[in-house]
Amino acid sequence: MLQAASRNHDAMAVDISPVRTPEEAGAVVELVWEFFDYLKRDFPDRAEMIARYLDAQDVAGELADLLNRFTPPQGECLLARLDGDPVGTLMLKRVDDSTCEMNRMWVRPEGRGQGIGKRLIEDLGDAARAMGFHVMKLEALDERIPAIPLYEKAGFLADPDRSAYAREDLRVIAMKKGL
Repeated sequence: MLQAASRNHDAMAVDISPVRTPEEAGAVVELVWEFFDYLKRDFPDRAEMIARYLDAQDVAGELADLLNRFTPPQGECLLARLDGDPVGTLMLKRVDDSTCEMNRMWVRPEGRGQGIGKRLIEDLGDAARAMGFHVMKLEALDERIPAIPLYEKAGFLADPDRSAYAREDLRVIAMKKGL
């Protein structure tokens, strides 16, 4: 089980915890929509792709049912707070009994440079192992370049077994790592 104050070695008070309350879920929903707003704003040429993804993944439905879909054993959702304020989130979805998918990573600009993204990935990996998963996958826009080195440092490598969505659009990077 993740602890509320995990790996705290930053000067500012960073707290990463699993989402279990409606208040925490509300903060995550706000962060996730902020993430998609960022994608639409910074990658206007991908607007159609992003709209298809939102629809195909039923993002609105997932977020409306966050506390059921993203809690064990179905998944996990982490919320990062910096000095008590929500600044980041990361989610885990079950793919099958041994594989999970990491998605919807977002850290607000005021939280960047604090190691929050790295800690979210580490804590989600711990949660995935505790849930019995052996492989974690992810997909990302190829232009989200700042995130790719972070994923590589966390041990993710190119995944030749791409999802149908990633095979359909080669602008999507597929990665995976063993847990």
